[in-house]
Amino acid sequence: MSFAALELSPSFSKAALDRKWLALGGVVSGFFGGLSGHQGAVRSMFLIKAGLEKEAFVATGIVPAVMVDVSRMLVYGVGVSVSREAIEWPLVIAASVSAFDGSLRRSEGAP
Repeated sequence: MSFAALELSPSFSKAALDRKWLALGGVVSGFFGGLSGHQGAVRSMFLIKAGLEKEAFVATGIVPAVMVDVSRMLVYGVGVSVSREAIEWPLVIAASVSAFDGSLRRSEGAP
């Protein structure tokens, strides 16, 4: 709610940050990301106020997402290798095929 209140504030909407504050923004967004899951909101707030170009802004979302996904795949991979027999493979395969099918249909413009 505090992020929404900040965005609605006229004085905040006119505010601009110098790029020297980006490192602090990274620390604050990382803290709130771990604490409450609001990392994207805080990161976006800092980057928009710092006047980043759209390509750089998009990259700041993609790079951490890839890093998180790679670490998750490593952790899940270890978990799968340890408890291979306890996994419901037909369900995993059906869910994976459905996810890919849904993504493909959505990218082609299907509802």
